[in-house]
Amino acid sequence: MPSRSGDALPRLSEVIDWNHTSNFTSEARPTMPYFETSTGKVFAAVQGEGAPILLLHGFPLSHRMWREQLGPLSASGKVIAPDFPGFGQTMLVDDGMSMDAYAASALSVCEAIAPGQSIHVVGLSMGGYVAMAMLRMAPGRIQSLTLTNTKQEADTEEAAQKRLAMAEKLLVDGSRVAAEAMLPNVMAKSVNEDRPALFDFVRDLMISQSARGLAAAQRAMAARPDSTGTLAGCPVPVLVIAGDDDRITPAPAMEQMAAGIPGGKFVLIHGAGHLTVLEKPAPVNEAILAHIGLNSK
Repeated sequence: MPSRSGDALPRLSEVIDWNHTSNFTSEARPTMPYFETSTGKVFAAVQGEGAPILLLHGFPLSHRMWREQLGPLSASGKVIAPDFPGFGQTMLVDDGMSMDAYAASALSVCEAIAPGQSIHVVGLSMGGYVAMAMLRMAPGRIQSLTLTNTKQEADTEEAAQKRLAMAEKLLVDGSRVAAEAMLPNVMAKSVNEDRPALFDFVRDLMISQSARGLAAAQRAMAARPDSTGTLAGCPVPVLVIAGDDDRITPAPAMEQMAAGIPGGKFVLIHGAGHLTVLEKPAPVNEAILAHIGLNSK
C-alpha cells in the first residue's frame, strides 16, 4: 500500500467523538470541564481517582492524542489531560506564549483538580518541553517525570528560524501547513503504510487545530531554553521513552539524554515513530505505570 502522507487534507471542524476511542465505555468516559488559569480558561479531560497523572500533549495535537492512555492509566490514578492554550478546545488569549506560560497553565489546572498534591507528569514532544519547564518552576509539585519523544536541548539558530518561518506561514495558509510538514515523518513508516485509520486520525487532529495557536506554539518552542542542566539536577525519578523509528527525536539521542539524568531510565519502543503513545500504546502504558509505581486494578 503506498504511503498516505501525500493524501489530500480535508478541512474539518473540531469535533470530540469519544465513541471512536478504544479504552473506555460510555459509562467510563472522562469528564471534560474548563478550568480558570493564568492563561484563561483551559479545557481538560479528567478521568479516574487517586494520584494525579498529568498528560501533556505534543504539537500540533491536543489532549485527544492520549486516547489510548486515558482508560488504562485512569484505572490506577486520576488522569488529567489538558489542551494547551490555542490547542483543541482551549482558546488562545495571549499570542506571546512561552514554555513557562504553558507550564503555569498546566500547574493551575492540576491545582484546581488536585490541590496541593504531587503530580506524575508525562510529556510527549512539545509536552516534554512543558514538563521540563514545570520542573524548573515547581519541582516540589512533581513526583515523577516521563519524557517521551522529546529532547532537552534548545533549538539551534537554524531550527529556531524554521519554526518562526512556519509560524508566519501558518497565519497565512492555516493549520494544514503543520500537518503537511509533519505527517510524512511523525509516525513509523510501517504505520503510515499499514494503519490508515490511525494515520487519518492523526491527520484530522492536526488540521483541526487553530492556526493562531500553532503559530504561538512555534514561536514559544523557538525561544525555549536548554533543559540539560534542569534534567541533570532532577530530584525525581525520570523515565525516557523513545521509538526506534522516530525521525524527529531519534532514539540514540534520547538514550543519551537518559544517561545524563541521575537514575534516569530508558525504554525503547520497537515499531514506533514519534507518536509512541498512539502507535504502540500497550508497552508505553506498561512502562509508564511501572515507572510511577501504580498497578492497574
